[in-house]
Amino acid sequence: MNTRVCDFAWLENNFEGVEFFFLAMALNGTEFHLDIADSRSIDSIQIPGIVFLSSLSTHHSSSLAIESTQAVTIFRGYELDIGISSYDNRVTEVLPKSLENGVFAFIRYNKHSKSLIVRSDLFGVSPLFYRIDNGIFYLSSHNVLLRRQGDKSDTSGEISLLNYGFAFDQHTCHADIKRFPPGMQASIDASGHIIWQPWGCWSNLGQGDRFVDDSAAQEVESAFREAMQRCTALAHGDIVLPLSSGYDSRRMFGFLNEENLEFETITAQAYKRIGNRYYDIDGRFGPEVARRFGRPNRLVPARTPEGLSADLARRDLLIGSESLMHGWSMGLFEALRGNTAACIFDGLGGDALGNSGFVFPGFHVNYENNIDILFNETAKPGFARTLGYQGEVYDGYRQAYRDYLNSLPPGTNQCELAFLLLRTRRSIAPWILMNQAPGSLVVFPYLELGHVRKTLEFYPGEKYRVFLQKYCLEKYYPHYFSIPGSRAMPAVLPPLPIGDSNQLDKVEHQYFFSAEIVDAIESRIHGLNKYYFALFRSRLALKYSRPWLFETLARYIRSEIRTGYFLR
Repeated sequence: MNTRVCDFAWLENNFEGVEFFFLAMALNGTEFHLDIADSRSIDSIQIPGIVFLSSLSTHHSSSLAIESTQAVTIFRGYELDIGISSYDNRVTEVLPKSLENGVFAFIRYNKHSKSLIVRSDLFGVSPLFYRIDNGIFYLSSHNVLLRRQGDKSDTSGEISLLNYGFAFDQHTCHADIKRFPPGMQASIDASGHIIWQPWGCWSNLGQGDRFVDDSAAQEVESAFREAMQRCTALAHGDIVLPLSSGYDSRRMFGFLNEENLEFETITAQAYKRIGNRYYDIDGRFGPEVARRFGRPNRLVPARTPEGLSADLARRDLLIGSESLMHGWSMGLFEALRGNTAACIFDGLGGDALGNSGFVFPGFHVNYENNIDILFNETAKPGFARTLGYQGEVYDGYRQAYRDYLNSLPPGTNQCELAFLLLRTRRSIAPWILMNQAPGSLVVFPYLELGHVRKTLEFYPGEKYRVFLQKYCLEKYYPHYFSIPGSRAMPAVLPPLPIGDSNQLDKVEHQYFFSAEIVDAIESRIHGLNKYYFALFRSRLALKYSRPWLFETLARYIRSEIRTGYFLR
């Protein structure tokens, strides 16, 4: 008996109130056993050779894993062309090839053939990770559930994450854990044979050769409204709009309000650091938008210093090193846990598609140079040298990363697709999709394929020139646009008291630079960086001690530290 022991109590304690799924499938006759207990919050389906685990939704009285006589199907997310979302029993009848327009992870196990079909959405936004380990094929919504003590690092994933906030292609920071590819369908049989079948085509999404004028803005606005209508048609639950003070959520607010739909807004008061001070921007102007138009708003107060430390630890536990962003968001999800069937509207992709994605010096002057500029800006050697990754290791990372960028369809939108597949998918999306409560649904109207195709028709440099997202908001929702916010700061905005700013800095510093983290950094850095780190720790000559480097490295190392593992 090949026993794979898992710490089920760890899973129950740490994933309470978090939507997830996990499966383990035996290959080549491998025998295994997971020690699973009865649970009020976790559903399990155990069939000889395969085990499914999923969080339970109290509202739907079911989990993401739905069993029929012939199969077990997991569908997490939504598809807009057929109007289906998580927890819908109709998923057992859905054909994989019909899933195209949405954000989803689809898994079906055929009991008769003992085989799996796995399908990701076009941009792979819905988190989906896999691992093959000693005759067991694992899949999960969370990479941390596939971790084992002593896992070897993936140097290319590690360097990529530290350089610009994302791991590229299938890489994670662990050699044995891979991110499932976007726009892909895989068939896995009981022998472990995998057939990869790309189903999506990025080259026909738009040529990026049109100029932006009033006619273009009207076309984009029509596509946006169609996307919003399709998302609101999903009969999942009450509409909840996380309302910041930026353009993406404000434009969605304008649509929902003018359509006279019932919805709730919620704003996380997250202090924004500008220079050496913090400012309350979203907490001031987000509720003001809702108040001015008579819509309810829940303000989630900014965390106290004590609460901030707990939030950062929770973020690291759930997301790990998949993304180092958005530690502030944990309070928002805690407030949303009571909305057991919320349909949450998120602005992911709004800026990227509306205004262009990456922006570097020299970008959009000649689009043929953009991919070279992108590569050179996001593959700099600083972190690799710091960690001693040189020679063949560093050259291998650069070549693999360059090959990945070159594999994207050439043309004016090549870097736009890179942004969607790297920054949008790997850095930004995890903050909400790896934190949401069981039973809730997160929808992304800006990623509806009609809207994606329309916005990608226009030259990225043109969209950036007019700042198309702002242009459409101002043109079609002028009363909403007029309120100040993060994109249009008022001339005078008082910062937080200096004592509060210092206290927040102190808490973050204590969390990221505990004795354990300091020892870990010192054990990994090489050469002259040991001297710079000594300067950084002493807070002497900060401008010479590379704070950008050591703060990012500390965030990464902290995200990797586990208080336990599900798989042993």
